[in-house]
Amino acid sequence: MAWGSEGRMDEARRDARLVRAVVRRGSRDAADALVRRHYDEVYRYCARRLHDADGARDLTQDVFIAALRALPRFDARRASFRTWLFHIATNRLTDYWRMRRPPTVPVESVELEDLAAARPVLDETGLLARLDRTLATGDARVAEVVRLRIFGEMGFREIATETGQSEAAVKSQYHRFMQRFRAELERDAVGREEGGTS
Repeated sequence: MAWGSEGRMDEARRDARLVRAVVRRGSRDAADALVRRHYDEVYRYCARRLHDADGARDLTQDVFIAALRALPRFDARRASFRTWLFHIATNRLTDYWRMRRPPTVPVESVELEDLAAARPVLDETGLLARLDRTLATGDARVAEVVRLRIFGEMGFREIATETGQSEAAVKSQYHRFMQRFRAELERDAVGREEGGTS
């Protein structure tokens, strides 16, 4: 994977070394180091979604437990450890909202121009889980751009630095994917309507 700066590359390499130490040797020190390096950022992400400090702490702990258990499946060729961690955090948040609140907004009514601005609603509708499933079946480079934008709440300039692409390229990838995703949702909505009237 190309990285936009030496600093980002160093961070990714350090994470990869720690992951290998955990997977190959079961190193508790390496696992603790991974948690310390990313804990504050994941906690802030959860706290912004939940508006509940205690709930955010519990959820952050769940994220790291899940991540450490899943480390053997982590593939640094597909995404950075940080992006992968936000992917897990988003899944946990989706599960949290699903267990506590029924969907109140039809998925097809959600504006998709910028999903990052509509996260609280999307968490509750289950649309983020659908988005993540779609990303998993597509181009890994585009998936990383979208995940950094939606799950990591990063700006396009920061994503460009993270992925080693131009800002124009990441914007284009993001918006083309959103157009395809919207079309997919519209097709599903039409299918549901036709199924309900037959």
